[in-house]
Amino acid sequence: MEIVQEGSTFGSVLDLQVLGFELPDDALIPGVAVATSRAIALAAFTNSLEIASIDVDRQRACLVLSAGVSKRWLYAYYKKNKQTDQEAEAWEAAKKACGGLHFLAIQDSLDSDSCTGFWLILDMPSPPV
Repeated sequence: MEIVQEGSTFGSVLDLQVLGFELPDDALIPGVAVATSRAIALAAFTNSLEIASIDVDRQRACLVLSAGVSKRWLYAYYKKNKQTDQEAEAWEAAKKACGGLHFLAIQDSLDSDSCTGFWLILDMPSPPV
């Protein structure tokens, strides 16, 4: 999160203290890590969005990326089976246990120690229309 705040990498983070958000030191924040050889291009594009949330659509077996008020993309698909349904439920439960806090990380490879892009995301209720 520090390298995002310094402007050394793409992304955005939240000041959890300002939001009155308290997590135990050993809390595991759920998230999605994307590994791609085009990490810089994907992180630059993603940085142009107002990331609102990442949710699981179990019926379609995919992750949905929401940005702004009205934009949603089917971000990634997974093979639907009993195990992946359980993992999807566990991921959403982990988000709920963290008060909606989750992250998106973009890296050159999953073995990388650094991120090309990192977004700390907090699910917020939709405003009334």
